[in-house]
Amino acid sequence: MTHEAQQRARTFDKIEMATRAVDCLDSALRIYPDEADLSESRVAIEEFIASVKVAHWVELAERSAFKGHYRRAIDRYRDALFYLNQDVVKEDVRIAGTQKIEQEIEKLKARLRSGNGAHQRKPEDSGPNND
Repeated sequence: MTHEAQQRARTFDKIEMATRAVDCLDSALRIYPDEADLSESRVAIEEFIASVKVAHWVELAERSAFKGHYRRAIDRYRDALFYLNQDVVKEDVRIAGTQKIEQEIEKLKARLRSGNGAHQRKPEDSGPNND
C-alpha cells in the first residue's frame, strides 16, 4: 500500500492510500501492540504523509512566485510551514525545511518591497486554472 501511495500522481490520492496503510497498521497494532516494526512503519508513513503535504504547498508557492504572484506564494509557503510543524517530521528535516522556506519567503518579501515586476491579480482572477 505504501508503494502504491508513492506512485500516485495526485496529492489527495497519495494521502488517501497512505492513510489506508496507517489504518491497516493500527489494526495490526491492536493485535500486536509490542511489535516495534509495526510502530516504526506507522511513523514512517506519517512522515510520508507530512512530506506530501509540505511538497504540495511548496510546489504551489513556487508556481505562484514564478507567475509573479508573490503575496500568494508567501501565503502558500506559510501553509507549507504549518504542515511541516504540525505533522510527524524528523527534527533535522523540520529545521532544514523551515530554514529553506523562510529564506524563500524573505526573497519574496524583498521582491514585493522593491516592486520587482510583481503583478498581483484580483481575487476574482484566481482559481484552480488561473494559478
